[in-house]
Amino acid sequence: MKSSEEKKPNNSRLSENKHIITVGVILGVLLFSMLAYFVYFMVAERQETVARAENNRYDSAGTRVIRGDIVTSDRVAIAYTEPGSTADADVRLYPYRELFAPVTGYTSMGRTGLEKTYHKTLMTTSLSFSEVLRNDLLNQRSEGDRVVTTIDSDLQYYCYNLLGEYNGSVTVVDPSTGKILAMVSKPTYDPNLVKEQWSELVSEDNTSGNLLNRSTQGLYSPGSTFKIVTAIEYMRENPATCRDFSYTCNGSITIGNNTVHCEEIHGTVDMESAMAYSCNGAFVSMGMTLDRGKYGELIKELGFGSTLIEDLASSKSRSTINKGTDDFEMMQTVFGQGQTMETPLQNVMITAMIANGGVMMKPYIVDHLEDANGIVTVQYEPQEMKRILTEEQVEYLNAMLSATVDYGTSPQAQSMYCQVHGKSGTAQYSSSLESTHAWFTAYADTEDSSVAITIMLEQGGHGSPNAAPLASSIINYLYERD
Repeated sequence: MKSSEEKKPNNSRLSENKHIITVGVILGVLLFSMLAYFVYFMVAERQETVARAENNRYDSAGTRVIRGDIVTSDRVAIAYTEPGSTADADVRLYPYRELFAPVTGYTSMGRTGLEKTYHKTLMTTSLSFSEVLRNDLLNQRSEGDRVVTTIDSDLQYYCYNLLGEYNGSVTVVDPSTGKILAMVSKPTYDPNLVKEQWSELVSEDNTSGNLLNRSTQGLYSPGSTFKIVTAIEYMRENPATCRDFSYTCNGSITIGNNTVHCEEIHGTVDMESAMAYSCNGAFVSMGMTLDRGKYGELIKELGFGSTLIEDLASSKSRSTINKGTDDFEMMQTVFGQGQTMETPLQNVMITAMIANGGVMMKPYIVDHLEDANGIVTVQYEPQEMKRILTEEQVEYLNAMLSATVDYGTSPQAQSMYCQVHGKSGTAQYSSSLESTHAWFTAYADTEDSSVAITIMLEQGGHGSPNAAPLASSIINYLYERD
């Protein structure tokens, strides 16, 4: 049997073990808590933290990464970096100056356009670990990833020159995918000179709006191009009888105390000839029979009130039509005046929807992201938004819009190569009847695919004589170059 003196060392060791276990448990709990918070941060808070304006992670990445290129679908670099001796000495260059400015944006005086949306991508390298390590060992910076757009550089150049001295926009889309093939806006600016010209660009005395991308941000009364929307709703509400529509135009229509005039006396028209001759009276006549709540819902279905594209700064097209809309506003809206305001991008996507068999696609301007070796890291795919039209409705709209070009108001849009379907618009923007924007929206099948085009000329007069020929020129160009 052990003496009491022999038991003391054992008790002491037991007490020490308890302390060690307690400390170990506490350290384990702390370690577990740290790991748990790390996992939570990575999953729940990482994106938010990275996105915060004050987070300079990607700004400071320039010490290790050369900002990547922005290129067109045909591999033309429209924004690239000329490396300096240090990151601070790098120069961001836009070799085509004003031509692609609405798409690329700029990096001086803040960031806009694709330079802003894909800042993280451009300042991140997806090169292999061995390549990055080699560059680090050689004290060289790695190239950032590229943003490859859907823009066709030759088409962009052609549309830019075609717009000439007009202020406005040209937007060209592939109807089957929603890819934006050209996006021109004038007046514009030189991204290389934004810092030097900043005071002038943002001056209150500068009313030109050079920094505005008119295709995505410009809001205008759509004029008679909106008769397409009215026709769609009329067909929806009158599927069996819409082809029997008839109206006799005597030059004006009066409902209550409100009168709408036509530019001429059209006589008796059906839906096709009403569209072809752009008869305001006929569209007021059919429009006033519509369910105003359903009409407002159709307008929303088409994208009004929503952001159509996230990659570029954009405005939401807007309309006030609802079940409580009064007669005056309804009469104005059905032929494209009133409080309805639309972006050219919204306009061209409605046109593209008809060309795509009634299915509306989501517009997009970035095809994919890739590393400096050309290996694709992210591929963007076409997205369907919604089916708007039945096959029968598409067929009837095709007939209406081809009639507009063949024998109606817009023979200037005809092409020797193919059938053009289109609609002109002359949108009054002040109390003066002479103060009008000119619209033309069209679609046609080119050699290999279809194309949708919207021309918007600020203070451009009438749509048919001024905007329609530009659409015809673009369609002819696409045929001739192929």
